[in-house]
Amino acid sequence: MIFVLACLCILSFPSEALNSNGSTTSSDDTVGLVVTKDQRKSLVVTEYGEISVIDNIEDGTGGPYHIQFLTLEPNSLFLPVLLHADMVLYVHTGSGKLTWVEEKHLKTVSLKRGDIFRLKPDSVFYLESEREKLRVNAIFANSDEDDVSPV
Repeated sequence: MIFVLACLCILSFPSEALNSNGSTTSSDDTVGLVVTKDQRKSLVVTEYGEISVIDNIEDGTGGPYHIQFLTLEPNSLFLPVLLHADMVLYVHTGSGKLTWVEEKHLKTVSLKRGDIFRLKPDSVFYLESEREKLRVNAIFANSDEDDVSPV
């Protein structure tokens, strides 16, 4: 829900696009923030998947944001991670399972295209893809208190 609201907020501001040199350009005649796929920074690429990132996305109200794009090949595992900030997951394509620890209990939920899920700071979680490629977008709010170092 937070991710959807953030997207709606982004759409209500003049458009900005990152140039190849990392600076932004603005156009008042269109709406929305544009960051092309080739402007993402690749963090990890293996035969089991990929993690890429866009840092410091501004929405004009509550940014900057840190967005990670996780792609898991079929039947792959994204190893457990400890979060240092709130994270909102949006399942772009595919299906799988999200498992996390909550109050010393292991919780699991099935994920499918369109699902949105929030994990709180200090959560430990992992992802499993099923028979098809799983693509997940994770958004983090950057702040002085939150460490959103690459996963």
